[in-house]
Amino acid sequence: MADDPKNGLQALSEAFSGGPVVCLCRLSAIVQRLREDWLGMTLSHLPDETLSRYFSLQTAGLADICDRPVVTENTGHLNLLNALIDDLFRIYGRYADGSVAAPAIRKAERSGLLLQHIILWQPAKNDPVSNWLKGFLSRMECEVLSFGQLDYLQELSLYIRANLPCESQLVRHLISINFNHLEVFGILCTSFAEMSSDQLHRQLADAGQVPLKTIAGYDSTWMPLKDMLCGWLKEQMSLDDRVAAAGRPLRKLFIDLPVAHLACLLRLFHESKLLGTGTLADLFRQVCGHISTKRQPSVSEGSLSKEFYGVSQQTAARVKGTLEQMITLIDQKYFP
Repeated sequence: MADDPKNGLQALSEAFSGGPVVCLCRLSAIVQRLREDWLGMTLSHLPDETLSRYFSLQTAGLADICDRPVVTENTGHLNLLNALIDDLFRIYGRYADGSVAAPAIRKAERSGLLLQHIILWQPAKNDPVSNWLKGFLSRMECEVLSFGQLDYLQELSLYIRANLPCESQLVRHLISINFNHLEVFGILCTSFAEMSSDQLHRQLADAGQVPLKTIAGYDSTWMPLKDMLCGWLKEQMSLDDRVAAAGRPLRKLFIDLPVAHLACLLRLFHESKLLGTGTLADLFRQVCGHISTKRQPSVSEGSLSKEFYGVSQQTAARVKGTLEQMITLIDQKYFP
């Protein structure tokens, strides 16, 4: 039973299966039945692991139903389903799966509230993190976001409304709440890249002193922003020390490829197990410290890692074409 998301959820799915539009009264009865299903499961003395699996299925099923076009055509339906999602995470948040992608109706509802929170926040033109974040929050309805990330951004917007932070205050807060979005990491690395060794030491000390309020962070697939920043700063200082010891600049190896193509090739090497047992963070640091590309003399770890995990079909097709040209060259040169 715990592995089968039927009963109330099945009835809700059938109500939005593309047939005649269900009346609000009928939908309210179905939603109440689903709430009773949830309560019955939590009172059944099942182990937490079983309940987590059950509510994970419920979360995914509910998100799928809410993304069906027929749902968005009726305001009463929208309000009822958003209230149901609220109950799922408010009452059963211990078991609900916050990593499930949020449906459009949920993002639209949260986006409207969030924009009200940041309307008075006007970052200075030369504040790169603040300006990026305001743009990101303003267009979040178009982003792929999980339920957990929506809640996370809601809390962040409340902080902005209460404090209207300057750039330095915002960066410290983002580190403390582990806003480990790769764009923020990349922007900060770019701003640090032109700093002197003394300035880098101060940035490392400042970042290291920021207390972490949470490890969970914005993106559970990445390490904390504090760790990524401190690791990058240490690597940059180490590179500067090696340059100073050598008495001359270290020339980076130039590769006549866009960063996206380089990232695709690195991913192929990694997935083919040709890069040894080092971590991906080490790989990104080493590549960025010693390689320049067609359009970026200085490649940031954030930019490289973003492209590494987000290889598009178009990028893969162009890399495939490059590899095919190389194979043709091998055939001509060594197998005439």
